[in-house]
Amino acid sequence: MKEKTAIKKLFEATPDKWNAYRKKYYDYFHVNAINIFKAYGSYLNRPNLKHKNLSKIIFDGVALYNSCFDNSFVDWDLRFKHVNMQGSSFRYINWTLASLTYCNLYDCNIIKAELSNSMFSVSNLVGSTIVNSKFYDCDFSSANISCTNIENCLLEDCDLFKASLYGTRFKNVTFINSELPPVTDLLRCNWSGCSDDLVLELMRYDCSLVPNGRKLFDKWKAGEGCPYNNQSFGREAVFAESSKLWKYGRPKSALTLVKKLFKEFNITVRQEK
Repeated sequence: MKEKTAIKKLFEATPDKWNAYRKKYYDYFHVNAINIFKAYGSYLNRPNLKHKNLSKIIFDGVALYNSCFDNSFVDWDLRFKHVNMQGSSFRYINWTLASLTYCNLYDCNIIKAELSNSMFSVSNLVGSTIVNSKFYDCDFSSANISCTNIENCLLEDCDLFKASLYGTRFKNVTFINSELPPVTDLLRCNWSGCSDDLVLELMRYDCSLVPNGRKLFDKWKAGEGCPYNNQSFGREAVFAESSKLWKYGRPKSALTLVKKLFKEFNITVRQEK
């Protein structure tokens, strides 16, 4: 079938032939793109999209496991929806006006990337590594960014208010004019490796949320079980606790703790408008 040939030629094309094939089969990729990709998605498994212009292409309901998007370029209307890109590589990409909704980006590498005016709504980035990258005016609303490593990154004018950040590790990150979740949610990021002073303060905070917390924490230090055993509610903060450091004291507020954590992990939040 011609549609089948169009997809096969496009995704096997070398970078110098990519734009020519894309233009030749324009009608197939824009009038019937969703149906074609659903019907012939097998041709998109493990594609090498390195150095290619992905503008104005639609991917819907396909599998792109372990794909290579390195050095790819988007300046307008790249759409991914219900796409599985698990284990893929996004190094040195420059994408503007890309949409990645309901996508699986589990265990991906986003390295030295730049994304502008892009959408990650309701997508799964669990376990991914995002390093040395820049995000401008990106929407992460309802995205699952749990257990992701985000380091040496800039997020400007980004919406993370409803993003799930449980276990996410931030280091050397700058947020400018971005909307973050409540401070109580930020305590659920991964703060393992913080100073002993902050470990103690976080334990005091957790202690304040447990009935008979002081008694249970003192018993824990003496060698008894975790004070959160048999509790109806789980811990608020995520960090590496230490019974040896435990000493009862007045807990600090969630906001104070987050500010101290941000300082230790070199996380900057500022409004410039």
